[in-house]
Amino acid sequence: MTVFRRRRGIPLIVTAMLSMGPAAAHAEGTGIPPALWALPRTGRIMLAQPAVRQAVDGYLQHPNIYLIIHRAAGDESTAKAEELRSWLISLAVEPSRLSVIGDLAANQPLRIEIQKK
Repeated sequence: MTVFRRRRGIPLIVTAMLSMGPAAAHAEGTGIPPALWALPRTGRIMLAQPAVRQAVDGYLQHPNIYLIIHRAAGDESTAKAEELRSWLISLAVEPSRLSVIGDLAANQPLRIEIQKK
């Protein structure tokens, strides 16, 4: 789902996810498409991913936002999660407000949860 309308500079889906809590943020389709990993990655390509854009926008607009990367068990998912973490840090997310959790079933794509604390 792509969101173009904004309210006070925040995508509406981020506003909705923040008001519904962390479970809603995780359930709202904030997955990273597996096809991304077949592309050469740049900051522009990463920000073109709706989940990344929503997470970074929400983070930059609210000082009490934390981002959680959900990954599956295994080396491949761990490597992808760490690369995504590095990209988010390069896109201005403070490492202390970003964590990685291995709680997804095998072969599920990475997900970014936006959590308000």
